[in-house]
Amino acid sequence: MSRLATQRRALELLAIFAGFFLLALSALWLARQPGSIAILWNVNALLMATLLTRPGRAVALLGAAGLAIFLANCLAGVPAARAVLFVPPNLLESLVGAWLLGRRGVGQAFDHSPEQWLTFLLLGCCVPPLAGASLAAWLLPMAESPSYLRTWSIWYAGSTVGSASALPLLLLVFRDGWQAVWRRVEWPRLLPFALSAAGVCVLALVYLPFSFIYMVLPLMMAAVTLSLEAMALLVWLVSLVMAAVMASPYFAAPPFSSDWQVLLIYAPMLLTLIPPLLLAVSRRQERTRERARLQAEVALDESHRELQVIIDNVPAMIGYWTADERNRFANRACQLWFGMDGAALRGQSLRAVLDAKRYGRIAEHISAVLAGETRQFELQLTDPEGAGRQAYVSFVPDRVAEQTCGFYSIVTDITALKQAQLAEHAARKQLQAIIDSASEFAIIATDSSGLIEVFSTGAERMLGYRAQDMEGRVPFVRLHEPGELSRQHHALAPAEAWFDGFGALVARARHGVADRREWTLVRQDGSPIAVDLVMTAIRDQEGAITGFLGIAHDTSAQRQLREFLTSAKEQAEQASQAKSSFLANMSHEIRTPLNAVLGLAQLLEHTALSAVQRDYLTKISGAGHSLLGILNDVLDFSKIEAGRMELYAAPYELDSVLTAVAGIIGIGAADKPLRLIIDVAADVPQMLEGDAPRLQQILINLCGNAIKFTERGRIVLSVKVATAAMGEAKLVFSVMDTGIGMDQQQQQRLFTAFSQVDGSMTRRFGGTGLGLAISRRLVELMEGTIDLTSTPGGGSTFAVRLPLRPSLASPREAVGVAARVLLIDRDNHSRAAVAGLITRAGGYCEAHGDMPPGPLAEHYDAVLIDSSQFDPGRPVAAPLIILANPFDPRARVEWPSSAQLLARPVTQGTLSRALRALMSAAPADAGTAMEQPSARLAGIRILLAEDNALNQLVACELLRYEGALIDVVDDGQQAIERLRGHADDYALVLMDVQMPVMDGVAATQVIRHQLGLTLPILAMTAGVLEIERHACLQAGMNDFIAKPLELPQMLATILRWAAAPPASTSAFDVSHLMPADVADPQRLRRLRALVASTLQVAMEQAASAHQHWEAGRFDDLARGYRTLRATMDTLHAEQFASAALAVERAAGAAQGTGLPGLMALAEQRLRECEALAVAWCGAGAVAAQR
Repeated sequence: MSRLATQRRALELLAIFAGFFLLALSALWLARQPGSIAILWNVNALLMATLLTRPGRAVALLGAAGLAIFLANCLAGVPAARAVLFVPPNLLESLVGAWLLGRRGVGQAFDHSPEQWLTFLLLGCCVPPLAGASLAAWLLPMAESPSYLRTWSIWYAGSTVGSASALPLLLLVFRDGWQAVWRRVEWPRLLPFALSAAGVCVLALVYLPFSFIYMVLPLMMAAVTLSLEAMALLVWLVSLVMAAVMASPYFAAPPFSSDWQVLLIYAPMLLTLIPPLLLAVSRRQERTRERARLQAEVALDESHRELQVIIDNVPAMIGYWTADERNRFANRACQLWFGMDGAALRGQSLRAVLDAKRYGRIAEHISAVLAGETRQFELQLTDPEGAGRQAYVSFVPDRVAEQTCGFYSIVTDITALKQAQLAEHAARKQLQAIIDSASEFAIIATDSSGLIEVFSTGAERMLGYRAQDMEGRVPFVRLHEPGELSRQHHALAPAEAWFDGFGALVARARHGVADRREWTLVRQDGSPIAVDLVMTAIRDQEGAITGFLGIAHDTSAQRQLREFLTSAKEQAEQASQAKSSFLANMSHEIRTPLNAVLGLAQLLEHTALSAVQRDYLTKISGAGHSLLGILNDVLDFSKIEAGRMELYAAPYELDSVLTAVAGIIGIGAADKPLRLIIDVAADVPQMLEGDAPRLQQILINLCGNAIKFTERGRIVLSVKVATAAMGEAKLVFSVMDTGIGMDQQQQQRLFTAFSQVDGSMTRRFGGTGLGLAISRRLVELMEGTIDLTSTPGGGSTFAVRLPLRPSLASPREAVGVAARVLLIDRDNHSRAAVAGLITRAGGYCEAHGDMPPGPLAEHYDAVLIDSSQFDPGRPVAAPLIILANPFDPRARVEWPSSAQLLARPVTQGTLSRALRALMSAAPADAGTAMEQPSARLAGIRILLAEDNALNQLVACELLRYEGALIDVVDDGQQAIERLRGHADDYALVLMDVQMPVMDGVAATQVIRHQLGLTLPILAMTAGVLEIERHACLQAGMNDFIAKPLELPQMLATILRWAAAPPASTSAFDVSHLMPADVADPQRLRRLRALVASTLQVAMEQAASAHQHWEAGRFDDLARGYRTLRATMDTLHAEQFASAALAVERAAGAAQGTGLPGLMALAEQRLRECEALAVAWCGAGAVAAQR
């Protein structure tokens, strides 16, 4: 029980205790007899009422009542020893009364009837005082009270009158609640009666003889008028007035000659109080019965109305006709049929409402029903509109005492049913015709036990039986080969003994599955026939199985065809295996010498070469990479054709893909006057899920194709959202060019493997003709589409539609830059695309097609201008960014040294980085110690197993250039012997796969299983087919390095598995311009030229900034370093950017004291970048830019 409930119970008990105490004290105050025996004792009435309504709290209630009685007596001057004697009689009396009322069930139902009221009066008010008075008369004389008889008489009379006057009111309050009783009292009507009854009571008791006779009249009048609750309250109030008057000195009690005569005072009181209450109870019973009668009438009317509504809405004509054929009742349908309302039709003769012809058709049935028979028949009727209707008529006799009083007519329209029956009959005939026409199939239907019910014409032709000999006579299993059914039985349910042959045949069909399998049936001549049999269950509307349907098709010819196809498939698989083996061998044979060619070319790049030598080297490398690209295209197409190409979905940033594409196509279009534009719509999601490398491959192929066939003009890569729903967006990637275009015939051949628009294109532009074919297959794998729109001489547009799911992952780099930018670009498409990028980055863009008049104001954070529109004679106060091809021959020649290059095509990432470089993020820590450059593989010892001397030379030189320690063995056996005693010396093993004595796969198995070594083993193989890689992994190798060796990929793989990765980072990173999976000597040459040119401009800007510092021009110094950071941002020179930003912030704050150290650190970082550029591009390339 909750604390609140406990508190409520305690307060309630306290209130009841207060009631006990006040009633006892008032009764003792009104006592006029010696011995403190009250004239009117209401306490026991209150105790009985609480015991009846709260039986679970009897002990607490008895305790409270006993304590209240004792305290009231003590307060009234009764000695404590005597006061305690009053407690047991009262408690006993109350317990007896509560028990009697509760046992008879009238304690809370006394007001239901006069009988229950009288029983309540007897058991609750008259009998209990007998026990209390007897105990009190025995106890109180011991304490010097009056005589036994006098004590008994006074106690009994006072307690009886007190209970009779108060108990009804108290039970009503405790049963219904005081709020309900208060509402029912009707105070305005009660008060006049209360005042008159009290006045009559006082006058009669003080002045009139036979006083109690006068009090009956006002109480009886009140009982006729007031509610029971008001009457119970009035009776209790009158009893209090009587007791008060009788206790006063104005009341003269008659002299008594005997002790028992005291009862003569109380008897009239009871006779005065009881009849009004009895009358009130009787009136309540009468009112209750009247309400019940009215409710019953209302319910009867409602039931009649509901029945009438039901009958009126029954889709049938219902009427009642008497024995003399006159109407007594007709529902609405019947009234509408005869064209009369109910009143007009009632009493009409059946002969009068039907013409003679219609009456004659039912006269026989009327005579039969009046004779006591029930008649049901069909009848053709004509409705009031003149349409013919088919009806089902029922005549039901109404018999009372073996006499027919009339009959009910029920006429139901069954026209629709008859039409449905006719349609069903026609459908059955049509179905039978269909079944008979399916001559190539045997259609056999059975009942639930398997007995044949339908045997089609096709079954007759296939099996040779006649339908009349099979239907209803032969079970379906008789047509099956017995041994086959037995085998199916054991295969399906070997433990189910109840399965008979037919049960095995329809086991799956019973569970709602169409069971299709090959069976062998037996013809009438005993010959077997192979069939494809489909068994399904036939169910009724409730879903219960009523039979089974089997449809069999002769598969003898199909079996022969299948055997032929199986043989052809095996031959095709052998051919495919031979093709895969040929590709693997050719790939290995080509890649092995190609590895030496390209590897040695990489080594030569790090040596001092003349311009002619470097040009020859570039051509050698370009030819080798072209051969490698052709080989990779063939292998990719082979994977797609074999269905082994897989896509890998992962979150990626779309702008990262577009930035990589921009870097590659920018290099590819360097030697053409092309305007490259990337236009991304504002609603395109920034983060997506999918295979980013394959999307990049598609876009590079399409853009590369556009660059190849476009000599001048524009190439636009646009990204838009076609539709977006259900958490998925369909993006459209369009590549539009202004190239040569193509006609319809050329377009049809375009996506065919190993083909181009014509042979002259192959000779003129080169290529394998696989790029677009691979792109189309990749798009199809991504569940997308690729379309082409082109006209000869009018350019082409490739549109790729891909369903891509937006990702919740966060982008690696924030794009928000709040900059005010002035954009000048005459090309409308380019200007709109770049302006959109600035706006999405959070900046403000003011775009113009031409240079606005007047000086360019300083209130811009940057001025972006197309390289073709830049005028060196116009002053530019804000930082300048030139939009141009990074390999424009005018680069760094006509433009100011402070200008920053933003390479076309522009993407969100490249634009945001350029603007952030101008906006200054946060100062760098000038106190950071200068990091010393070190080789990325320094300290790592590697065991190289390679049999080819040239490949050994290439691998060793490339790895030693990065600081690795290399030990070389010629085959797998030597590798095992070396690792047997010196395994701890090596961080990993580079293992060639194909070697003499022992190949790499066998050597790896020995290392793993016999030597038990776990050091990383990387396959260095010219084989790139999936089956070869799977064999390497199965043997225990950890990863692959493909030949020809490419230093970036090889380093990435080695560093992923090496035990001691290098701790330092490069001074700059150009991987974003040249992704690791793309290798092209022309692009590499242009990229190196870009790096050298950028370093040359940066060194000039640094020298100019140093002059500003020496002259004390701190604002110019800060602006110069901001421009310098923007220039170096192209190379991702993060260490230099951090140091330069510290200089810029210190100069902007005019903190000259710390600038020398900060500038020294920044210039040191710039020299590290220059040193790395010399190593990467060659000293000649860097010097040539100077």
